[in-house]
Amino acid sequence: MNDKQKFNWSYISKNPYLRNWFKFLVWCVILTLLFQTIGVCFIHESGHYIVGRLSGCPDLKITCAGLTWKDSLNNVTGWETCKSPVVMAKDGSRVCNFPTNLNQFAGLFFSLIFFIPLIILINYYFKKRLNKYYLNKKLIILILIFTVFMALQSSAYDLFKVTECLFNTNLADKILRLALSLSNIFPFVVLLFFLPDFISILRKIKDNIKNKGKNKK
Repeated sequence: MNDKQKFNWSYISKNPYLRNWFKFLVWCVILTLLFQTIGVCFIHESGHYIVGRLSGCPDLKITCAGLTWKDSLNNVTGWETCKSPVVMAKDGSRVCNFPTNLNQFAGLFFSLIFFIPLIILINYYFKKRLNKYYLNKKLIILILIFTVFMALQSSAYDLFKVTECLFNTNLADKILRLALSLSNIFPFVVLLFFLPDFISILRKIKDNIKNKGKNKK
C-alpha cells in the first residue's frame, strides 16, 4: 500500500457519524431488552388488564411466559368473569364487540404511551444534563420508529383479532403477516437513514487520504 492509499483509521473511530450510529445501535439493544423484559408483560398486558377491569371484569390475571415480545405467549385470563361479554364469553367462545376491540388495542396503546415519552425524556436528559449518550434528531426519530415497529409486532395477534372481527379472516391474515414481518422491514428503514451519513463518511475518508498524501509531499 503506497502513502496515498494510507489513511488514519483512528480518525474514522472519532468520526461523529460513526459515533452517532454506534450510540443508535446501543439504544436499539437496550430498547429491545426492555421490550423483552418489561415491555410485553408489564406494559402491554397491563393495558389489556386495566381496560378489562374498567369494562367490568373483576377477576383478571396477567400470565407472563418469560422474555419475549410475542403477545401470544403472554396473556390476561379471567375474561369469563366479566359482567358483560368481553374478549371471551362464559362458555369460552370468542366475543366480537366494541369493548373487546377496544381492549385489543389497549396493549398497543399502553406500550406507545409508555415507551415513546420515556425515550424522549431520557434523550433530553442525556443531552441537557450529561451532554453525552444522546441521539440527534434524525436518530431519535429512527429509534421512535423502531419503538412503534416493536409495539406493533407485539400486538400482531391483537390486530389480527380486531381485523377479523371488523372485516374478514383473509385481511386479518395479511395484517398479522405484515406486523410479524416488521423486524425484517426495519433494517431497510435504517438503511435509508444511514445512506446519507455513509456517503459523508466515504467523503471524509477520501479527504483524509488526500490530506495524508499532501503532507507526505
